[in-house]
Amino acid sequence: MIVPQVRTPQVYERVPSKGPLWIRLLGPEPDSPPFPESCLTESEADFIMQWCMEHRCGVRMSFDMWSFKTEKDMMAFILKWC
Repeated sequence: MIVPQVRTPQVYERVPSKGPLWIRLLGPEPDSPPFPESCLTESEADFIMQWCMEHRCGVRMSFDMWSFKTEKDMMAFILKWC
């Protein structure tokens, strides 16, 4: 099985309008324009989603947004991917 490489660290932001435990991955560059080469790719997002399912740590809510039940789960995700 080929494991895709996820470009880390990923830059993230909290999404307060959705709730305190939502984050959005913005890609590997903090101030990059929203072009495909600077954003999270579909294979990277799928790989991160697999990790979340294996560790029961977060749920992918949209292409680049994850939701968490606890601060501990969110911090584990941030430490792994950001």
